[in-house]
Amino acid sequence: MSEYQKYKAENRISFVTFHQALEYDVFVEGMKAEVTQNGDVIYKYSSGIFKDICTRAENDLSHNYILIIDEINRGNVSKIFGELITLLEADKRWTGNNDDYESVVLSSKEMFRVPDNLYIIGTMNTTDRSVGTIDYAVRRRFAFVTLEPDLNVVKEYSKAIKAVDLFCEVSKYIGEYKADDDFDDLMVGHSYFIAKDDNELKLKLEYEIIPLLEDYRKDGLLNISKDEADSKYIVWKNIVNV
Repeated sequence: MSEYQKYKAENRISFVTFHQALEYDVFVEGMKAEVTQNGDVIYKYSSGIFKDICTRAENDLSHNYILIIDEINRGNVSKIFGELITLLEADKRWTGNNDDYESVVLSSKEMFRVPDNLYIIGTMNTTDRSVGTIDYAVRRRFAFVTLEPDLNVVKEYSKAIKAVDLFCEVSKYIGEYKADDDFDDLMVGHSYFIAKDDNELKLKLEYEIIPLLEDYRKDGLLNISKDEADSKYIVWKNIVNV
């Protein structure tokens, strides 16, 4: 977080969440209406978050810039990036002194390129299986890294005494009742178990962990009856003294 705040203070990092209504004209560039002082309505091209950070990075090639796209699989990636998908490839980036980069002309007639000091990080939760909405043309432009729930993180950062025990119980439960042996994305993330004290852990169990697992069960991702699941929840509540 200290590194994130440093980049943020230097205006070298941007954050956006993709959703189904997000489109190219908001993310890259689009026309927006403005009312002048005499009441006339005029239309001007307005830069979106992607174009803005590309411009900042291009004007400061000595530093790295980062665009974080949360829930990248929730938006129509091809529609949001449009023709700029091609420019994301490493060998088509502009380095400041190369002639083999690719560029496009935007609707505003402005030449646009993506500098190689811009890093794009897309995050997603693979539990919902919506990765399939990202086509292969987009996927091959990204490297994929899986961040799995880590017990060591819970041990290091959680102040709740029972956090480790609860993490192990939930992990055992999911491993025993998951409907698909190849589906390893169900485990609750370690952030759910990181709490400043036992009382916060109790609240997380009651209002975050159990409701999430109930959704899994109702959606058929866990093969366990309601009564059996409830009995497990009682055991967990006893662990954290809820």
